Amino acid sequence: MDWAWQSIAPRTRWRILTTRPRQKVFVVILRADGLEDFELPVSTIQMRIRDVRGSYVRVTVPNPTEYTQEILARASGRMIIFAGEQTADGQQHLEEIIYANIQNLYFNQGSTNILTLAGTRFITHSNPGEVTLDGVRHVSRDESGRVKVRASVDRFVRPIDLVTAEGETFTADLIIHTVLAADAYMDVEGAASG
Repeated sequence: MDWAWQSIAPRTRWRILTTRPRQKVFVVILRADGLEDFELPVSTIQMRIRDVRGSYVRVTVPNPTEYTQEILARASGRMIIFAGEQTADGQQHLEEIIYANIQNLYFNQGSTNILTLAGTRFITHSNPGEVTLDGVRHVSRDESGRVKVRASVDRFVRPIDLVTAEGETFTADLIIHTVLAADAYMDVEGAASG
C-alpha cells in the first residue's frame, strides 16, 4: 500500500478564460485494474478530508440496477472524485479532489432503489497555503476556539491551510464537501489562530 501515504502539495489555481457560461460539475469515476474507467451517475457526494487521519468518501447512486455489472466489476477498486467547470458547449475542465478505495456497498431497496458506495484513504498534506473563503454562508466559534465555516466549494482548500473567513483565521484540519442535486457547499473546521 505504498500509495496510501503520500505528500500532497496544494494544487496550482488556474482559470478558464471563456465568454461562454460555465457551471460547476462533479464527476465520480470507478477505476479497477484491467478495466476501463467508468463514470458513475450519482445523486449525492460527501467527502470528509483530513490530514494524516482517514479521509472518507461516500456517494449515492440512484437506479443502481442499471449499472450493476459496471459497479460490481470495479467493487475492489477505487472511486475518484473530480470537480471543475463545464462550458456551454459541453467541455469539462476537471481536477481530482480525492480518491478512496471502495470498502463498502450498501443497497437500499424500497420505493426507490439506492446504492451507497463508501471508502477511505489516508493522506498526508504538505506545503500549507493561505486561503480566503468565498461564498461564506455561516461562521461559528465554540468555547474551545474551534472555528467552523460553511462556504461555497473551493476544491483547492486542503487540511493544514491557513483559512480566513469573515474575520476569523484558523488552520483547517477537517474539510467536508457536500454535493447534492441542487446545492454544493463545504464545511471547513479548525483551531483558531492567535
